[in-house]
Amino acid sequence: MHSAIYPRTFETFQDLVWDRSVWCAVMDDGTFVGMSYAHFDAGQHEWEIGGLMVDDTARGKGLGAILMRLPLIHMLLNEDPLALARKPTIVTHVLAGNQAPRRIIPEAGFAFQKSVKIPGHVLPGLPTDDEGFVNGDEFHLAIPDALDGLANWCEAWNGQLRDGTAAHVDMRGSETLALWAEALRDMALRARA
Repeated sequence: MHSAIYPRTFETFQDLVWDRSVWCAVMDDGTFVGMSYAHFDAGQHEWEIGGLMVDDTARGKGLGAILMRLPLIHMLLNEDPLALARKPTIVTHVLAGNQAPRRIIPEAGFAFQKSVKIPGHVLPGLPTDDEGFVNGDEFHLAIPDALDGLANWCEAWNGQLRDGTAAHVDMRGSETLALWAEALRDMALRARA
């Protein structure tokens, strides 16, 4: 388990899988090299894009940037939280000492919102400071600009990782990145109205 990832129970994680909220990066030989997910916290009334991790052997190829966007876009289009009368906050969290995802978070459309300090017993398994607190930062999705950025990414993605390795996104049925881009642009227009 990655030390910067909140250790969810097996049952909770299994629910995320059944809800089709988990996205994975898998090599041709079946080796898992990355993952992330979207999770709705009803108590906080927020969607969290979290669990982002990329195996050390696959870092530097842009997988993290892809894995940050896919569950976010999938959640936006399938749950359509921006159409709700009471719109949930869409967030991502990063531990204070975890520098790895900080560049890709704004690229995915998130903006720094605030630093957070949470008692360690609330987030068991995460590293704490000397006073027993988990320290980190919270980022919120910047609507509607993030929607345009995500649509641009869908249109521009050329099926290659940063190092030129061929890659593909397995999607359900007749879904395509082009259709996602069109839907995101429509969502951005609605958000501006």
